[in-house]
Formats: sequence, C-alpha cells, structure tokens
Amino acid sequence: MQPPPARAKGKGGQTLIVVLIAVVVVAAAVGVTLYRMNPQLFNFDFGGQQQTAANPAPAPASPPATPPPTPPVPPPAAPSRESAEARLLDDPIDGPFFREFRDTLPGDYSAVMGYLLVQVPDPARDMQRFDELLGERLGVMRFANAQDVAGASDAVLDEMADNMLNAMRAPEYCQASIDPTMGGLDPANTFTRRLGVKINLSIIRAIASGRQGRVVREEPTPKQVDDFNTSLQKKLHVRQWQAYLAGAMDRLPPDEQCAIYVGVWNVIADYPPALSAIWTASQMAQPAQ
Repeated sequence: MQPPPARAKGKGGQTLIVVLIAVVVVAAAVGVTLYRMNPQLFNFDFGGQQQTAANPAPAPASPPATPPPTPPVPPPAAPSRESAEARLLDDPIDGPFFREFRDTLPGDYSAVMGYLLVQVPDPARDMQRFDELLGERLGVMRFANAQDVAGASDAVLDEMADNMLNAMRAPEYCQASIDPTMGGLDPANTFTRRLGVKINLSIIRAIASGRQGRVVREEPTPKQVDDFNTSLQKKLHVRQWQAYLAGAMDRLPPDEQCAIYVGVWNVIADYPPALSAIWTASQMAQPAQ
C-alpha cells in the first residue's frame, strides 16, 4: 500500500495547491484548444492498438498466387524401325536368336519382325509385351511349318526335346506358356529368358533343317505309343494321368499341368535320338496354344 500523498502545511501550502490547480486548468484549456486545431496530436498509440492516418493499419496479406499447372511431359518418340531392330540384334540375351533367325530364314524373319515392330514400336519400353507376341508368332509359324519341322534331322529334334524339358521344369516359364493371364515372362528374369531363347532357336533350326533335309518320318507306331504311355503313367499322379488321357489337362491348376508337360518331355528326352525325333516331331505338329 502506498502512503498518502504529502501535503504542505500552513498558508504557503494552501497557495501551492491553488497554483497547481490553476496550472492544471490552464494546461487542460491549452490541450482543448490544440486538440481543436489539430486532433491528430492526441492520437497516441499504446501497444499498437490504435492506428492513425500517418501510420495506417497494414492491409491483410493476400494469399500467394497459385502457380500455373505444369504441362505434361510428352513421352519420348518411338525409335525408328531400323534403330529398334538394331537394338534387338545387339541384345546380349535375345540377339543371338534374332541374328540366326535373320540369317537362316530371312523371309520369315522380315515378316515376323515387321509385325512385331508395328505392334510394339519400342520393345525396350515394353519387352514383356514384345516377348508375348514373339512367342505367339513363333507358335503360329511352327504349326504352319509342321511338315518342315517333321523333316528336320534327328540331332536338331533331339536337341529340341532337351530344351523343352528344361523349359517345362522352370515353373515361371511353363506356367506363363500355358496361362496367358500371368502376363508372360518377367524381362528381368534372365534365366527364363535364356530358356525362351533356346526354344525359339530350336523352332527356327528345325524349320530350316526340314526345308533342307526333308527327312521322311512316320508317326509313332501303336507299340511305341503303348511304351510311351507306360513310361509317362509312372511319372504322374493318378488324376494327372487321367486328365492327360481324357484330354482335360486344362481343368487342372497350372502347376499340375506343368507336371504333365515335364513328364511328357522327360520320357521323350530319354529316348535315343531317332526315337526322340519321332516323338518331338509329333508334339510339334500340335496347334500352338
């Protein structure tokens, strides 16, 4: 608590109070006069709450301008056919096949490559689709040239049987070949890609060999069919064997279908080259799936 204000005593003290009152009255009068002359002199700003014309309140900040949308970047132009074809021929995995295809069957190569590069102008950007279409074209080509395949040499067809067995033993390759909904082979899987290259090489080699040699081969005899079935039955489960006999393999899941294909090619690959060639030619005469 503050002490009460000190007061001067005596007559002099009373005079001091009167003088102070007079000074206050005069100051107030002067203040009123100055306010009337210039009211802005009394516009004080304590803590920035009151603004004057000389110090106006800042306008509210406007929101930042929205930048214009970035235009989409157009995809790179597809390479020319010559450039795309050159890349395929130089590919470390697929290149050997394409070069041998070009040199061995130039007419078929031009037709197949022309079709593929129209459908997939830039194989490097969609190799999976390109491989799918290549497999489809070679399957059609194999069936259309079944007589040439059947006339290939024993050595060429025996090698094809070995390649088919190795491919069917690879689950990704086998299941992709019988189930198109799987999307084909993964381009990053170099192991299965190399298996595919060997199958493709087997096809063009068999066609070329048959066109040159034209070996005359009969279909398997009834005795050979019985022996084949006996060997195959030993390699399959009961329901796989029954599905094979009934021609209802497609009712089985992909892994069991692959088990049947492995069994078939295992039996054929174990035969001597001449008999292996008979059965390989018979299998290759079946329509492409």
